[in-house]
Amino acid sequence: MMDFLFQQRKKSKPTPWFYTTEEAQVKSPVLYCFAHAGGNAEDYLRWQSKLSDVIQMRAICIPGTGRRYKEEYIKNIDLLVTQIASAIDDNSPEQYYLFGHSMGGIIAFEVANRVSSHASGLIVSACAAPKDVPSKRVVEMSLLKDEEFIKKALFFGGLPDNLLDFPETSELIALRLKRDFQLISKYCYQERAPIKTPILSIVGSEDPHISSQSMREWESFTEKYIGHHTVTGNHFYFDKYPDLIVNIIKNTLALSPNAINERYSSVII
Repeated sequence: MMDFLFQQRKKSKPTPWFYTTEEAQVKSPVLYCFAHAGGNAEDYLRWQSKLSDVIQMRAICIPGTGRRYKEEYIKNIDLLVTQIASAIDDNSPEQYYLFGHSMGGIIAFEVANRVSSHASGLIVSACAAPKDVPSKRVVEMSLLKDEEFIKKALFFGGLPDNLLDFPETSELIALRLKRDFQLISKYCYQERAPIKTPILSIVGSEDPHISSQSMREWESFTEKYIGHHTVTGNHFYFDKYPDLIVNIIKNTLALSPNAINERYSSVII
């Protein structure tokens, strides 16, 4: 009887919080993807075709972005995390994972701490450990006017160098990117016990904002640190080397609970 009730609770409910493609050949496990500042997690679904037989990818759709662009943007990070966690609790299979890049890493971490269910793993990409977020650079940039903000944002990569030559486009990008910077600039980590969810950290070897050393600080925030990968590339390493992240996801899924307890050494791949 209890098994039946559990299965009933896990039946998916219609929700605008997730988007997936039809390429996945499996319904479980699920990988929830959290986007970087100014990004759209649906872009990560381009990896689904290479992961279709092992996991179903779901993009986290935040109000005011992507297909939910007409909705009001949530400016309170605690409220955002609470709503995402609730949606995951209501719609997840027994086994699911979280992936967050840059700003998305912090949101995914807070969701892992908030959900009543238990994520099987969290992959944090190019995101400093919670105690180091927000960085001084992000806080200072969140206060800049649009043109100066865009100039500073080029530092991270992912934007065309001549973006300011196209005023309408740069204005739109500044609006979306800066509000995310303003959101994360208000983040304040609350000291607590390490989460039970295993964590794997990744960063590009040429990332100008996040170092491998700072990424390894994630070990202090979980009871089970899977390890760290320094991969070839910059802050957006997966744009040029998508197979790197695909292989890391596959390898993470292949780990048994016992293997998770064995720490990996840092490796450049």
